[in-house]
Amino acid sequence: MTRLPNGWLFTLTVLVWGSTWYAIVHQLAVTTPEFGVTVRFTLAALVVCAVAAWRGETLRLPARAQPWLALQGVFMYSLSYLCVYHAEKHVPSGLVAVGYSAAPLLAGVGAWALWRAPLNRRFLAGGVLGVAGVALIFWPEIGRTQARPTAVLGLVFTAGAVLLSALGSLASAHLARSQQLPFWSSMGWAMGYGAAASAAVWWALD
Repeated sequence: MTRLPNGWLFTLTVLVWGSTWYAIVHQLAVTTPEFGVTVRFTLAALVVCAVAAWRGETLRLPARAQPWLALQGVFMYSLSYLCVYHAEKHVPSGLVAVGYSAAPLLAGVGAWALWRAPLNRRFLAGGVLGVAGVALIFWPEIGRTQARPTAVLGLVFTAGAVLLSALGSLASAHLARSQQLPFWSSMGWAMGYGAAASAAVWWALD
């Protein structure tokens, strides 16, 4: 299969990641965060599993991998996104985006602390510059935070989203280090676990 150039991959990432914040805002206008996240990752899991099947990857993954896939899914594709959705009810989406952009940097530091994974100055500098860049893009929106009476609660949810996403990334990193799993299949399983966890929260709060 032809590999896309890095420039195309970067552009695709920016378009998808950048537009997702608008989708969240529109979802919050018509439904609860719990239902929105459940629907989002149920559909995502189905699409990703379909891609895995199209690529010839097996969906039958080892039982020993399931607990780590569940941890990845619950932290990265459920709890962290529930925090994101709730945060956007109290603070501008730009501020949440700035906080969330720090998750990969935090996960990299965590991987270094746990497994002494490589952590060089280039990675750290890139992470800091990435966060700063997102902050500059959304600065006008961030400046309106003080006008919101529940902004502190939004900041708490944002911090929770960052930490939970980083924990999910560490679970994913552990799987990558310890087991050779097909990429699309493992992501589909993790998203499925995340959707199930969000559905459980939605049912409990309903």
